[in-house]
Amino acid sequence: MDYTQFSVAEFADDPFFRSWVNGTNREADAFWEGWLSRHPEKRAEVQQARQLVSMLAAYQPPPLSPTELAQEVGKFRRATADRTIPFGPGRATEPAGHPGTGLGAWRHWQRWAAVLAGLLMLAGAGYLLNDRWLHPAHTVRTPLGGLRELTLPDGSVVTLNANTTLTYGRDWSLPAPREVWLDGEAFFKVVKKSAGGERVKFIVHTGNLQVEVLGTQFNVAHRRGATQVVLSEGKVQLSSAQLATEGALLMQPGEYAALSGEDTAFRTRRVEPDVYSSWRQNKLIFEAMPLSQVAQLLEDNYGLRVTFGEPALAREQFTATIPTRDPDVLLSALAESFNLEVRRSGNQVRLTPNP
Repeated sequence: MDYTQFSVAEFADDPFFRSWVNGTNREADAFWEGWLSRHPEKRAEVQQARQLVSMLAAYQPPPLSPTELAQEVGKFRRATADRTIPFGPGRATEPAGHPGTGLGAWRHWQRWAAVLAGLLMLAGAGYLLNDRWLHPAHTVRTPLGGLRELTLPDGSVVTLNANTTLTYGRDWSLPAPREVWLDGEAFFKVVKKSAGGERVKFIVHTGNLQVEVLGTQFNVAHRRGATQVVLSEGKVQLSSAQLATEGALLMQPGEYAALSGEDTAFRTRRVEPDVYSSWRQNKLIFEAMPLSQVAQLLEDNYGLRVTFGEPALAREQFTATIPTRDPDVLLSALAESFNLEVRRSGNQVRLTPNP
C-alpha cells in the first residue's frame, strides 16, 4: 500500500495505522517508525492522524435516548450532504456533477462519511457534532529536545516535555468539562473551577485512558500506546474503555499508575513523584532504570535510535541524575558507567562493550 499519498483522514481510517497508535501491534511499531524515517515530509499529517485516532478512542460521550440519537445522526447526514473532505493532493472529493470530480474519490468520501456515521451510532452521541468541537481546535507541539510551558484558557498551567503534542478546543465555556488530548508527556497544574455550585471536570485524554481531576498536580506520559500517570498532589480518577470489567481507579498522592495495550487492569505502585517530573527542571533522574527504557527515552525525547551490541546490555540498570538539554551528556554517562563504546551516525547510536 502506498501510504505516501494518504491524507490525515485516510491514515486515521487505516486499521494498520490505528493498531500502531493504539499500541496493539508490535509489527506496526517497527513499520511506522521505519516508514517515517524514510518519509519525514509526512510527519505533520501522521501526527494529526494520531491525534484524531486518540481523540476517537478516548472520547466517552454521555448516553442519548433513541430519539436524540436519531436526531444527531440526521444532523450529521445533512451536514455532510454537500461537504467535501480532502483526501490528498489533486484528488476530487465532491459528488458527480461537481467540477473536477472522480467517481472513485466520491466513493472514498462516502466510505469515510459512513465510518463517521458509524462512530456516531456506536458511541451514542455526535462526537464530531459536539458544539465545543465545532470550534477550531488548538494544537501545541514541542520539538525533539525542547520544553514548553503554556497556560490553558481556564488558567491551568501545562509544561510539555520534548516531542509532545497537546490539543484542546478553543471554547472552554463553563459548565462544560475542560478537556485536552495528549500524545507525549506533560505536567499539569490544574486550577479548581465551579459552575452552579458544581465542580467542573478537567479531563486529560490519551490513546488508551482518561484522567479526570478537580484541582491537582500530576505527570502524564503517553508513548508507544502506553500511558503512565504519577500524582504529586490532590486526587485524580482514571478510567479506560479498554478495561471493560474494571471500575475507575482513584489515585492518591505519591501513586504511580500505568496501562498498556495488553493490560487487563491498571498497574500501580508507590513512587517519589519528583523523579518522574524532574524533566521540568531540565534534568532526568534515573533509579535502576533498564538500559532498554533509557534507549526508548532517547528516541522519544531526542529522536535517537539506540541499538545494543550485546542483548544483555539492554537489561543493565542505570542510576544517575543527568541534565536533559544535551543527549550527548547522557550517552557519555552511559559509556562511563558501563564501559561502553558509543558510535553515533546522525540519529543512529550503537552501544557496544569496550574490549
